[in-house]
Order: sequence, then structure tokens, then C-alpha cells
Amino acid sequence: MKILDWNVYYKNKSLDNLLRLIDDTSPDIVCLQEVPGSWLEYFVGEDHWNEAYCVDFGIKKESGFELYYNLTLANETILEYRVSKLSKLKTNSLVSKLSGWYDSREYIKAHLQNGMCVYNIHLESATNPQQRIREFCNVLETGSNQEHALYCGDFNIFGRWYVNIFIGGLYGFKREDYTIHERAYFEKLFCEHNLMNHFYNQITYPSLRLQFDHIVTSQEEIISSKRVIQQKYGSDHYPIMLDVHT
Repeated sequence: MKILDWNVYYKNKSLDNLLRLIDDTSPDIVCLQEVPGSWLEYFVGEDHWNEAYCVDFGIKKESGFELYYNLTLANETILEYRVSKLSKLKTNSLVSKLSGWYDSREYIKAHLQNGMCVYNIHLESATNPQQRIREFCNVLETGSNQEHALYCGDFNIFGRWYVNIFIGGLYGFKREDYTIHERAYFEKLFCEHNLMNHFYNQITYPSLRLQFDHIVTSQEEIISSKRVIQQKYGSDHYPIMLDVHT
């Protein structure tokens, strides 16, 4: 089973970019973040895919908020899906205030007919490491050890202390946030929950040469192949693909 994860980038206005990526990779499950409303409309009710979606964020316009979505597509039947909040805490960072963005802090948990449970997650970018850690811990609390789970999405893990120095003032860091090695903390969290980050130390966000994008599975999962697709298809992120043996 091939799983594709991609932050499409909210300024990526050409649906053809996504259709071309899907045609190039032939995935069975697709997890997308920052999806424009017009792209969502294309897939809702479309015959080939079963879909689950939630609001990712909104951008304030004169006419109101322009909404962008997290979207999960599966060629397997989606038995049910649940939309939940990552956190109830408000972000008060300078970046958040200046951007005029509305962050919904929602994620998707979709149960497929084949027994797989697929999470589509977009952790906040305009906040501090402790907040992102809390958000992911909240997601983990909704699962169980019996789930055949995939955790997909853009986790926005900046990861290194020297990056913290440059972004802390803009992103609402508290004093203790500056010393957090966010990547190391998340990897420890994955390990404690018997999870594997299959794209560890690989670049998915080329502008900063960091891994933002994830497909995380249980450590027992048998992986046939994995790759970072070195083409952005109009985004600022590379798509990632994992082939899970079923």
C-alpha cells in the first residue's frame, strides 16, 4: 500500500500540479495539508477516491476568511472519520498576529475498511516547540496500542537550538523553549510509543533544509520502499511516499 503525504502550499493554485503528482506516483492513500477550497470541491464526491477533510486554517480577507483544508484521500472505503482539535490553547506569537491567519487546530482520524487508521495532522508553525509537542501528545492520546496507525502530515519541527535563536522572538518562544532540541524530543516520543519516523534526517522542506513532513508508523510495520520526491509541483515542500507491505 502506497501512502503519499504532501503539504501542497496554500499559494499553489494549480490543481493540475496535484493531479500530475497522483498520476506520477499512483498512491493508495493521500494525505494533504493547506488544500485550497476549489481543490477540495473537486474531490468531494469524486468516484475514484473516498475523502475525509477538516479545516486547516483561514486567511482573513475583506469578505471574511478564505479557508484551507487538510484532506485525506483513499481508494479503500473510509468506514468513518473524526475531526478533533489539536489544542484549545491560543497562539499569541508575533507571526500569528501579523499574518491575520485563523488556525483551526483540527486534524483527521480516518478508519479504513482494511483496518488501517490514518491520521492527517498539520502541527502549528507560528508557535513554540512546547505547543507542538502538546499537540502531538494530544493526538497520541486518542489512539490505542491495537490500532494499525499511520501518522501523516506537516509537523513543522524546526529541530535545532541555533534555529531557535533566530525564530524564537517571532514565534512566541518562552525561555525554556530556546534550549529544546525539538527533533530529538519528537524522536524520543516516537520511540516511547513504538513508532518509527521513516524519513528521519531527510530534507522535505528545502528552503530551510529540514524535515517538516512525516509518515510515521509502528516499528513492526514492514516497509517495501520510501522516497522523498525531489520535485515540488508548485509547493514549497517535497512530497514523500512510503510503501507499506500489507
